Amino acid sequence: MNSSSFRALASLLTLVLPLGASAQSLLMVFRDKPPYSFMDNGVAKGFLLERTRRVLSAAGVEAQFREMPPKRIFLEIEKNEQAICSFGWYKIPEREKFARFSVPLHQDKPHVVLVGPGSVGAVRKHEQDMFARLRHGAVGSRDD
Repeated sequence: MNSSSFRALASLLTLVLPLGASAQSLLMVFRDKPPYSFMDNGVAKGFLLERTRRVLSAAGVEAQFREMPPKRIFLEIEKNEQAICSFGWYKIPEREKFARFSVPLHQDKPHVVLVGPGSVGAVRKHEQDMFARLRHGAVGSRDD
């Protein structure tokens, strides 16, 4: 992330946090998704988690990091009972109904598939079937 994106995200966080959130610690919840975020002997780690720490620090926001299952993360955010955030989620219409999204903190590179020579035909057929379904709107989004 370049420095202007970093500053923009830090500024945005200070705008979207509830009034009084600076007086209390923000609960930053994350899922177990190595190498992005994970627990290692009781210590929250991961490259995206560390990037999030730096952004929050630059914004002057104190945060407590806690691992949670994805469904519970969404439930807690939807309940809106405390200063709570999470990172590393796709912005999809279902989530926009109850959550606010910042500018992207990270974007993955496109995924690739490695296959042995004996599987190339099956993978190509699957790829053709998938693109045909996408063109006809038959493929929906899935939760992480």
